[in-house]
Amino acid sequence: MRELADGRIYSGQTAQELKLVDSLGDLDDAAAQARRLAQIEGATVVRYQQNPGVFDLLMARVQPRKPETLSVLEAAGLDPTPRLQYLYRP
Repeated sequence: MRELADGRIYSGQTAQELKLVDSLGDLDDAAAQARRLAQIEGATVVRYQQNPGVFDLLMARVQPRKPETLSVLEAAGLDPTPRLQYLYRP
């Protein structure tokens, strides 16, 4: 285990190949497994979504435009926002 637990982040497929996880799935699979384990048939998963309303759309029109430099960076797929990152080199 110490060979695997060195701080790396594994993809789901690699984690499954290394027997770190039992199976792969999404939220629906996890909810179904939780229902089976809890032996509850009628449980439901509630998902909250925020849809923009008319006010949100109008406010988007009056907000100041982005600087051109920022638009170019975003078009190139780059995000200049500072954030915590985990970088691993073997």
